[in-house]
Amino acid sequence: LEINSIISKCLDKIDTVSNLNVVIDEVEAESVNELKEIALSLINTHKIHIAFLISSIDGKKSIVGAVDNSLNFDVSTLVSNISKEYGGGASKDSKLSIGGSPNLIDVNEALTKVKEILYSEFK
Repeated sequence: LEINSIISKCLDKIDTVSNLNVVIDEVEAESVNELKEIALSLINTHKIHIAFLISSIDGKKSIVGAVDNSLNFDVSTLVSNISKEYGGGASKDSKLSIGGSPNLIDVNEALTKVKEILYSEFK
């Protein structure tokens, strides 16, 4: 799929947490770099405050979390916690974190957990 069509699909699924625009979604990315590019575009171009994306790449689930610079929120903690729960790990950058999990099967369950964490964090 072309990146712009993936981004527009994400923009159809914006959640509002407190007064923040959040995208928490599974997307079809070709590579981790493409997943990162999608997340950064959501943040930098489309006024999304937090993007949390999961994609199946090379037989495992890759996760990218990105957060707008105006927010005092360390997205790497979120990506790391979700990745660890399914036997993976994540990078430690507070504004853009990349993780992955070989054992993440139920993506909807993981996305629901992310939503719950963000609702409790920003209520």
